[in-house]
Amino acid sequence: MSTFSHAQERAEPGFYEVALPAQHVTARFAARTRAALGELQFAGGGPSSFVFEPTNSANGISAGRVRIDAARRTLSGQITTGGFCWRDPAYLPYTVYFVVEFDTPITAHGVWKDALKRPDADTVSGKDFGAYLTFGPTKGSPVRMRTAISFVSAANARLNLRTEIPGWKLKQVMRQAQAE
Repeated sequence: MSTFSHAQERAEPGFYEVALPAQHVTARFAARTRAALGELQFAGGGPSSFVFEPTNSANGISAGRVRIDAARRTLSGQITTGGFCWRDPAYLPYTVYFVVEFDTPITAHGVWKDALKRPDADTVSGKDFGAYLTFGPTKGSPVRMRTAISFVSAANARLNLRTEIPGWKLKQVMRQAQAE
């Protein structure tokens, strides 16, 4: 988890930006209804990493899975949760399907489950898991990611991504969100 200061945030309809000094990252996001485009600007010239922890929900989850396809630069999967306002995730369960695409080659990746880290593994499932990706030196360019969700299916998450975020331009997505 990253710490930040509200003094280092900027927000307006359809847009959010925050500096994360401890990680040497500035994160920018533009959101539509079911999809978003993000830019992670890493300081320095070395490899950069992204941690994806879909089980870190206020209510927890009852089940989930994630799959990394490094060749296609994607993460996808689903989580089942439920409840509302800190209730048991088994109460009124629902499943959220997600897909995340990156514009930057993934040079290393892995997953973890409970406390067991599995470098180079592509899939993981359970109740307490996550994935990590490493990108080669970004040389000052941001790592961009498009992400979408669906409460219906993985195919619908991909459709939402293609429909709402067809390109990689943050300002264009922000303007579209503000026009809605």
